[in-house]
Amino acid sequence: MNLQITPLTPLWTGDAKRKGDHILETGVLGSLRWWYEVLIRGLGYYACDPGGGTCEYKEKEGSASVCAVCQLFGCTGYGRRFRLLVHGGSGAGPLVEVKLKSRNTDNPGWRIPTIVSGPLTLSVLPMGSSDRGEVGAAALRCTLRLVEQYGALGGKTSHGQGVVKIEWAGDHSAEKDFALLREELAKRHAYYTKNPVGAPDLRDLVGATILLEDDTLNAESIWQALSLAATKDNKPWNPPLRECTWVPSSPAIRSCLRQWLREKANFPEFTESLVRERHRLMGTTKQWGDPQPQKKGDRPKGSDIFVTHFYKVEGCWTMRIFAFIPREGNEVENTLRALLSDRSGLEGCLEKTGLPLRVVPYPADLLKAWC
Repeated sequence: MNLQITPLTPLWTGDAKRKGDHILETGVLGSLRWWYEVLIRGLGYYACDPGGGTCEYKEKEGSASVCAVCQLFGCTGYGRRFRLLVHGGSGAGPLVEVKLKSRNTDNPGWRIPTIVSGPLTLSVLPMGSSDRGEVGAAALRCTLRLVEQYGALGGKTSHGQGVVKIEWAGDHSAEKDFALLREELAKRHAYYTKNPVGAPDLRDLVGATILLEDDTLNAESIWQALSLAATKDNKPWNPPLRECTWVPSSPAIRSCLRQWLREKANFPEFTESLVRERHRLMGTTKQWGDPQPQKKGDRPKGSDIFVTHFYKVEGCWTMRIFAFIPREGNEVENTLRALLSDRSGLEGCLEKTGLPLRVVPYPADLLKAWC
């Protein structure tokens, strides 16, 4: 299986030195596995959490001893069922520090890559003597379709990276692929409702596509309208945006969401710490009330809310906000889910950008709409 992928925002797969000079298979593989876990849990089946240790293959029980994800991506004692190769692509370039001009100068801001890679090809080669090669291919296509339509690929996706467009070859429709995957899951796996606590689940995914309704704006004018500034090597840096098809704009949108989470009036009955909730949901490098702190204090917290940069597709400036928020959470989580599902509410939250934005929420029943 060969698929051509065109990144619309920088595609980040950092190496051992935390540089994104090349697009690495390992980074793509890790991201695909993460999204496949999301899909499997959303369908009601169990998927282990690699952060807490993957499944372990047991010879007597065979493949039934590992979850559906490990049956495809491998685990201890059980090899991955395919090999992934990346051809082409140019990496994401060095990181620059981007922040709002109005922010405290001591705050370093967000570290964002500078380059959107050219098209690249993903080649998937079957491995071993598996009799389920077509099912595996269908599972990967389902996962990539999910990423293309509602998510992002690679690393640093919460800060804007990884939006891609895929050229689909052959007669493999989404409906056929999904039906084949579901048939295989029903045949080989028991239906579960319990998964690792806090593990991303497609049923918890909520979000929206944001469209910029002014086709006269270019990347440079969007950058200026958002009042962003960049620093490279501790010196002011002006991104070459005049002819760009993307804008490193995620910090401005994330700032709007953080401000919304600061306002007590949005959560009148919430009596706990809004600061903790804001850091827990949006991420932080500082203390946030970690329920399982390390000996040296709180661990850094990654963002549960993903905000892409603006990118131009089919002549229209577009971006996405999406998040995995429990369906039955506390008042802050419930209200945030409602915000990301409400066109007028989210448009009001983003008014501070000064840009004419139109919000198109993701389908309420995403699985049904997508498949």
